[in-house]
Amino acid sequence: MSSSNLVRIGYKKETTYGVTPVGVKAFLVVQDLTYTAVKAGEEGNDLQVEYLDTGVAGAEVATLLTNKISVSMDSASSTATQVRAAIIANAAIVALVTCTVSGTGSNAQVAVAATNLATGSGSFKTARFTQEQYSGTPQTTESQQIRTDRQGSGQIVTGLQVEGGHNFELAKEGAIEDFLESAMFNAWTTHSLQSLNLELNLTTKKLIRTSGSFIDEGVKVGQFITLGSFAVPGNNVVIMANLVTALEVTFAHPTGMVTAVSEAATYQICDELSIGITKKSLTVEKTFLDLATKALIYRGCLVSQMELNVEYGSLVSGSFQTMGNGYEAAEAASEFVSFEHYFKVPATTNSLNGSVDMPFLATNVTGTWDQDAFCLQNLGLTLNNNLTVQNCIGRIAPENYSPGTAGIQATLSSYLKDANWGLLAKKLSQEAFSIGFMVQNVDGYYGFYIPALQVSFDDPQSGGANQEISMDMQGTAKVGANGESALTIYRAPTT
Repeated sequence: MSSSNLVRIGYKKETTYGVTPVGVKAFLVVQDLTYTAVKAGEEGNDLQVEYLDTGVAGAEVATLLTNKISVSMDSASSTATQVRAAIIANAAIVALVTCTVSGTGSNAQVAVAATNLATGSGSFKTARFTQEQYSGTPQTTESQQIRTDRQGSGQIVTGLQVEGGHNFELAKEGAIEDFLESAMFNAWTTHSLQSLNLELNLTTKKLIRTSGSFIDEGVKVGQFITLGSFAVPGNNVVIMANLVTALEVTFAHPTGMVTAVSEAATYQICDELSIGITKKSLTVEKTFLDLATKALIYRGCLVSQMELNVEYGSLVSGSFQTMGNGYEAAEAASEFVSFEHYFKVPATTNSLNGSVDMPFLATNVTGTWDQDAFCLQNLGLTLNNNLTVQNCIGRIAPENYSPGTAGIQATLSSYLKDANWGLLAKKLSQEAFSIGFMVQNVDGYYGFYIPALQVSFDDPQSGGANQEISMDMQGTAKVGANGESALTIYRAPTT
């Protein structure tokens, strides 16, 4: 029996829809020998080869020191054929590289310092999950053929659904960010680091400059911005822009910041991911690690739906639901799409939680921006890409999918307070408001911004004695007044 604890969800980003990119093996030419990594992927670039003038010709010895292949040889006497013989005599080295004579085997080799293999790319990545539902499920039709012996003619496969997905705990990790790209049909956008003199006024919550222009440098309302190089470490944090002029940015911020006079500092708009129109498909391989020769392969996987839930007292959780266009069941290691590929190890970052990992939440419900005015018990976001399937005669699995409207729904549960009383009027007029929040722990953060959220809910009601009155809202996000993405996600700058 196979254990759920030994299921690995590996994946690779596709460049051509439904086609798994070929991995590239790292290699290195050392005089007359070529060393090639056994597995494709970036990890092969960490392998090194060195020749040491410490041996005797004809009695060369190759050893493996972590990722370094070290050959004890006689410089200018040991031949390429002799060095290769020492290499292939070491089983641990052979498991990592192949060594071929690419020049003349009888040529003498000379000592060489440790040098890395290069050009390796295309490793498989590993997604962490709490539950997975990936499946290639046939659609069947029962034959209606009439038999005189009254026996049924059985079922016939008439289609194939390549669907599923996985649930996750939100944490700072590359796998989640790759699946977010698929969900948003877009790639992460990066921004340049800006170095200048900046002032912080925590009374007015303003970031101030005396020359240049925040607007010209691309700063917009709703963006998350990382500050750096301030003398007080507590000022080197991530803030959210609530109002932007050429010389000032009014912001929401975490605790611990203090006022600072103008000083040399930096700011950088965080990497952002907005709703787009470009397919970001994935090849997913489900491997049963206790069944060495068994795997299930799903190609052309697009995130059709995404869910995120932030709740007090719970870990931030979510799910990605996918729809694909190809399915295979592998019964030999050589049939795996990850065959002879390195696997990037899964992240070890801590899961974010809804109790203490939300530095701030900002809204303009009252007409002006304020932070932490809501006392939220939970907040949920769902994205539905409304994919429509393209089925073609002669092909059992779907050919492709067309993305529909990116429908974004939000749920908010808040205690009734003066600060959110204005929502009663907004639910009748359907006037939209903006909301942004951040989740962060020691391993990293994500920011979320919705420029225009319309909500509907029942009037606040007394549920009984000794109970707090809450407002349980359901909302729909729409495109911003100036064409802003209905949802934008932020992460730490990568440049």
